[in-house]
Amino acid sequence: MEKMENEWAEAKSSLTAVQADLQGTKESLGQTLNALAETKSSLEIVKTDLRGTAETLTQTRNELAEKQLLIEAVKTHLEDFSTDAMAKLLALEGKIDGIATTSTTAEVSTNIGRLPGSCEDLKLIGYTKSGLYSVMGSKQVQTVYCDFTTPAAGAPVFQKLIGYQDVKSNPVYFYVQKTQHYSSSFVPIPYERTIINSGG
Repeated sequence: MEKMENEWAEAKSSLTAVQADLQGTKESLGQTLNALAETKSSLEIVKTDLRGTAETLTQTRNELAEKQLLIEAVKTHLEDFSTDAMAKLLALEGKIDGIATTSTTAEVSTNIGRLPGSCEDLKLIGYTKSGLYSVMGSKQVQTVYCDFTTPAAGAPVFQKLIGYQDVKSNPVYFYVQKTQHYSSSFVPIPYERTIINSGG
């Protein structure tokens, strides 16, 4: 009977130890559950951040795609402009070459040593384009129309008097004064006082 009581006491002691171990395990499991809950909360925050980052990346990708399309359009426009500019440059070079060839084959201009007094003088100087010119008449400058397209070789150049030009040979000094406020745009300014001293 004493042996039985000893076994019973040992079993009771073992059960108490197991109960204490279970209590410790329960507390450890509680701490683990708390840690898991915190981890879950942290993971939710990270998940939300990742979702926001994914949306930002998608938006950035779309903006980059738009900018790439814009860059391609600008590149195409610049290529077209470059091609057009090159064609115009080549055409201009051709015209310059033509002018250089024409100028080397044209009559050599001469210096007549005085102001041109007629269309013939202008032709001697080297003018070849028909139009209005100013020539020195007997007493004053005249405006004449010169026709340099006369077909006959050695034929006189056609000249028609248009009128006279009022050319001042002396300087004109003047003084103007504005005494009132003026604020209009694109209109000639009226002066209240004007003093002209012709010829100094």
